[in-house]
Amino acid sequence: MLSSRAPSQLMRPVEATTTSAVHAKGEDSPARADHSGVPMDVRTMADLRRLTLEQLAAMDIAAVNLACAENPCGSEVLDVDSSLRKLDLWAAVVARETQRLLPRFAENPDYYDRSEPTFRVVTLVLTLKNLLGVHYNLDQAVAPTFEDSRDQFLHGLTDSSRGGTCVSMPVLMVAIGRRLGYPLKLALAHEHVYFRWDDGISPPLNFECTNPQGMDSHPDEHYMVWPRSMSAIDLDHREFLVSLTPKEELSLFLAARGHCLLANGRIDEAREAYRTAVRLFPTARQFRICLSELEARFAPPRPRFSVPDPSEQLVQPRLVEPRLPIPPIPRVAEQRRQQNALPLPKRAGGVTPNERIGGPP
Repeated sequence: MLSSRAPSQLMRPVEATTTSAVHAKGEDSPARADHSGVPMDVRTMADLRRLTLEQLAAMDIAAVNLACAENPCGSEVLDVDSSLRKLDLWAAVVARETQRLLPRFAENPDYYDRSEPTFRVVTLVLTLKNLLGVHYNLDQAVAPTFEDSRDQFLHGLTDSSRGGTCVSMPVLMVAIGRRLGYPLKLALAHEHVYFRWDDGISPPLNFECTNPQGMDSHPDEHYMVWPRSMSAIDLDHREFLVSLTPKEELSLFLAARGHCLLANGRIDEAREAYRTAVRLFPTARQFRICLSELEARFAPPRPRFSVPDPSEQLVQPRLVEPRLPIPPIPRVAEQRRQQNALPLPKRAGGVTPNERIGGPP
C-alpha cells in the first residue's frame, strides 16, 4: 500500500547523466565522471583511501560500491568500467520509459497516491525489473551467505545473471536514480537496507525493491517491527530510519566487504574493513557488534602464566626484610596491661579489678 503524499513539482523531461561524460566529448582519457559530471577515477580501495570527505560526497555511489568489492571472492572478473557503462545504459532506458509514461501519471495520479516521486520510483524499479531483467536472488532469501561478493555488491547485478539482495538492489536503484537527478538515499533497518526519496523538504518516502512481485512503500513504523523489532536503545542514536550520508554509505559497503572477507577466512582484512566502517559511522551499533564479535572470536590466546622479560626491569627490586605477623589486638592490649599495671590491693570478696576482665589470679 503506497502512502498518500502531495504531488511534487517535477513534471519535466528526464535526462540521464552518465559516468562516461568525458568520453562523450571524444576524449581518450580513462578517467570517469561521477553522476554530476565531475571527472573522477576510483577503481580500488587504495583510490578510496585517497579521497577527502568532500570528494567522497561528489562521487558516484556505484563507483564507491564497486571499489569496495575489490579482491573478495567473486570479484575475480570484476570490471568496474564495464559495470558503470551498463548503469549509464540502464539509466537512459529508465529516462526514456519515464518520459513515455508521464501522461499516465497526469491522467491517473491517484494510482500513484498523487505523488510524482512515487510515479518516478515505480517506473524506475519496474523498468529495471521487467525490461532489463534485474531480480532478487531467491537462494539468498532462503539461506543467506557471504562468501561470494556478487551477492553484496553491484557487479552481481550488472555483470552476471546471479541477481541481487537487499544489500545490493537498493544501491542499484539509488545509483540509477541519481543519474536521473532524483534525491534518492539509502536507509537501514535491522539487518536490512532500503532506499528513500528524500529532498530535504517533504517527509521522506520509503521504497522496497526486493519484492519479487514488484515493489512497495512503507512508513517508518513498518521498519520498527520488520524484519526485526527495534528497541528504545536502537532508536536513541543515529543508525536506523535515517537517510545515510556519503560516508555512512561507504561504511555500509565496507561492512559488507568485511562480511565477505570474514566468510572467506581473511581475518586481518575483515578486521580492517570493520574498523574503518565503525570509524566512518560510529553510531552504527550493528557494525560495532560485527567488529567486537570478530575480535572476541579471533583474539590471540592469553597465556595463563607469564614470565617477565629481564630487559624490561629497568629498576631492580628492593629487598624487604620480612616482618613478624601482627598479633591480635586484644592480646597486645593484654600484654601491655600486664607489663605496666601495678599490683592492686585486694578488695572485699578477694577479687581484684583485673580478674573481672580475665586477668591473672
